Amino acid sequence: RSTLFPYTTLFRSSTDTHVVNGCQRLVSEGYEVARPVIFFITDGNPGGVNTVQTKTDWMPYITEMNRVLGDKAPRIVALGVGRVNREVLLSLHSEDPHGAAAVAEPGYSTSSLITAALRQIKNSVVNSTTRGQFIWETPKGLENLCRVVRH
Repeated sequence: RSTLFPYTTLFRSSTDTHVVNGCQRLVSEGYEVARPVIFFITDGNPGGVNTVQTKTDWMPYITEMNRVLGDKAPRIVALGVGRVNREVLLSLHSEDPHGAAAVAEPGYSTSSLITAALRQIKNSVVNSTTRGQFIWETPKGLENLCRVVRH
């Protein structure tokens, strides 16, 4: 597996510090906080070296993060490259609010897919901040797994 660290490490960290505390700190400093978006690029195989994780290992951290943040729960866009477990990507993407799940199509190089995904992430952030709404269009070379054309 090419996963650098287990999903539990990422989502525990997100729940404990980055997303939750960051949003709460900004609110306490007087900022109006919009719903955050997590762009999660993965091989879709949770776990680390010699470690396997199931949805029941990491999903409670996402559930807790969403509970704490309420209407500011993050939108999660899950993008898979390599030999991806599609079910994991579908489990990772947020349903409320609806995120996105996409997987690399055969025949595209990983570098071209990452470049396309990063370009779309930039466009999404720019469009979301200027229009006040989340916009995600699946880049060429990625297959939309959740069958929603536009998010």
